[in-house]
Amino acid sequence: MSPLDVLLVEDNEGDAVLTIEALQEEGLCNQVKVVKDAYEALEFLENKESFTPNLILLDLNLPKIGGKDLLKKIKTHPQFRSIPVFILSTSSLIEDENFCMKAKADKYIVKPTDARDFSSLIAPVEELCNSNGFISN
Repeated sequence: MSPLDVLLVEDNEGDAVLTIEALQEEGLCNQVKVVKDAYEALEFLENKESFTPNLILLDLNLPKIGGKDLLKKIKTHPQFRSIPVFILSTSSLIEDENFCMKAKADKYIVKPTDARDFSSLIAPVEELCNSNGFISN
C-alpha cells in the first residue's frame, strides 16, 4: 500500500507549505500537486497525463471561482465525484460548514491559526488513509 496522491487547492503559499510539511512528516503523501485557483484545479483534474488524486484538500477562499463553486463542480462531475474532498478553511461559520457538507464534502476542517498546529490536519487524513487502505501502519 502506498501513501496518498494529493491535490492541494490553496492560494496562500504559507498555508500550502505548512500543509505539505504536516502530511510529509507523517508519511501520508506520496505526491502533492499545489494549484492556486479553481481553474488550475479543474485543468489538473482533466489532464489525463497528471496523476488522479486520492484526496483533494480544498481552501474555500480562492480567487476567481471560490472553493464552494469548485466543490460543487467536483462533486457533480462523474469522473471526480468519488474523490474525497476535505475543505480547509479559516471560516468557523456553521453556514459554511453546512453548505460544504450538503455539497458532499467529505470533511470540513478549520485551519489552525498557529503554524505549529497544522498537525491537527493529520488526524482526518490518517483516518481516510486507514479506512481506504492507502497506508499500512
